[in-house]
Amino acid sequence: MIPKLVSEIGELDILMNNAGLMHAIPFDDYPQDKLNQMLKLNIEVSVALIGEVSKGIVKKGYSHIGNNGSFPR
Repeated sequence: MIPKLVSEIGELDILMNNAGLMHAIPFDDYPQDKLNQMLKLNIEVSVALIGEVSKGIVKKGYSHIGNNGSFPR
């Protein structure tokens, strides 16, 4: 995804990770597969995107990366 975007518009100046997933299940009943799904999106995908974008950041010498997370009540 990032290499295609960079080829179309050039290196990125800003990355804002704002995806999240939370299942409306009480924690004492939270199934492991749902927890794994939540962790994959909320953590692994954000880290992977930062890794891809950081290649261009090092070349440019500057950028901004933001990570936003929320937890429904």
